[in-house]
Amino acid sequence: MKAQEIMTTEVVSVDKKASIRDAAMKMAESDVGSVIVNDNKSLVGIITDRDITIRGVAENTDLNNVTCEKVMSKNVVTANSNTDMEDVIDLMSEHQIKRVPIVENENVIGMISLRDISQTIEWDDEAGEVLNDITD
Repeated sequence: MKAQEIMTTEVVSVDKKASIRDAAMKMAESDVGSVIVNDNKSLVGIITDRDITIRGVAENTDLNNVTCEKVMSKNVVTANSNTDMEDVIDLMSEHQIKRVPIVENENVIGMISLRDISQTIEWDDEAGEVLNDITD
């Protein structure tokens, strides 16, 4: 199975200069735990609810004045739409991540999360293994 077969195609994103409050509001509106961070439509990072909590709120920062660029995770691990799901799962385990953006020509076209994997019946066991690797 290829990444394109299970990826979510409605990817939520923000500009790197957006405030972390704006990112949090987009997450809440879209019921997601992360947003892609772009600079001129190119992927430069990913910001998760955890990034906002740990690097933003916990450090007593002004949520309206701290940009996504300041708290985002850089060096994002990505895959492309033709990547085998076994390889996506290996990436998640190896890097201890819960989400992998799917990129084509420097544009994010989709996202695969542990939830996407767990909702695909044939991958249910693998999702549990990845989660176990991440939490170790």
